[in-house]
Amino acid sequence: VKALVVCHKHVRNNSDYLELLVSGGVDTKLCTYVAKDFKSSRPKIWYNWPMLSPVSISRKRRLLCVARAKQIDIYQLDCSIDVKLQSVLDPIVKDETKCHVKTISIQSSFNLNCATISDDGNFLAASDAASTYLFSLGIEEKNGVINLDPTKLNLPSGFKRPSVALKFDWQKRLYCASIDGSIAVLGMPPTSNEKVTLDHVFKNHSCRLPNKSHHFPFVFLDITSDGNWLAAGRFSSGKGAVHIFALPSSEAGNYQHWWSVPEMEATVNCIKLLGGGSAESSLAIGCSNNTFYIFNVIRRSLSDFSHEMGLPILSSLPSELTSRPEPITSIISNPSNLYKFILVARGYFCVVDLHKSVPEHSNWYPSNHLRVKRQVSDDESTLIHHWTTRK
Repeated sequence: VKALVVCHKHVRNNSDYLELLVSGGVDTKLCTYVAKDFKSSRPKIWYNWPMLSPVSISRKRRLLCVARAKQIDIYQLDCSIDVKLQSVLDPIVKDETKCHVKTISIQSSFNLNCATISDDGNFLAASDAASTYLFSLGIEEKNGVINLDPTKLNLPSGFKRPSVALKFDWQKRLYCASIDGSIAVLGMPPTSNEKVTLDHVFKNHSCRLPNKSHHFPFVFLDITSDGNWLAAGRFSSGKGAVHIFALPSSEAGNYQHWWSVPEMEATVNCIKLLGGGSAESSLAIGCSNNTFYIFNVIRRSLSDFSHEMGLPILSSLPSELTSRPEPITSIISNPSNLYKFILVARGYFCVVDLHKSVPEHSNWYPSNHLRVKRQVSDDESTLIHHWTTRK
């Protein structure tokens, strides 16, 4: 345990307050204990694992970026062409010292809270509680081996603040979400002799929404593959928890706030923009109760897939998904099939096919996993239920 605090919670329909002990540990677990029943009651786990991954990837350069407390480690991955198809499902153990390319240390009084690398591997951005940092990596490749010569870039005078989320697009623009809910768009310099530019700032998207809708900063940023749409989400469930912005496809285009997604039934845990290009753009939202919604971006409405399931969606999803104690933490799209995506949690993942109807039950694989427990119902049919964590 690294931190302890005692707080009081108001009990509904009661004038008394409940005294709680909150603990935070090195495993990032946040637990609450009822003080008066401390010896006899079990703690309630609120936050099992970090929701935001410290890992980002440059697909074109096959570089893997890992953000640590005070530094960013960059590793080189094997070329995807060299990976044998029959060994895709087999784990590959790599020597970290042989894959390591560069470590970028940042001298600051605060730990890094986010970092990302551009898809072409030319730029890297990071932030702590004091400032945002931007680097030109200066890539040199010889005989398949990459060397980096990073150079810190100066930020424009109109943007010198910390960020809580960072995202590059394919047009060499960096989107920086700030603690106040604004999103700055920085243009990367085409040459080392030019400066970083402040192209736009989204800041009026919450002016007509209640204050409670934007008490929390944006922590999720995602961009469609064609670069036409930007989605930003925060840990909230009210209207304004997720916003969609239209991005210019050329220098003559305009930045525009497109839509605020309606109020959700549970806290938003992750977002993912699907489609783009020839396929119609959609937004997938995963919630803390393991439900997910698909919205049509162009129509500003619920998609046909989610609409057919009915509301609330929780009752239409398989219990094998909604009864899991681990919440959905991220959504991964399938590049080869725009109508499939994966719901990812810390202990499982679930594949969703938008061309198929939602089944009443879903099967676990492997069926003999530690987290799966078989029970035989009254009609002697076998159902698979989640493995309870209670001892």
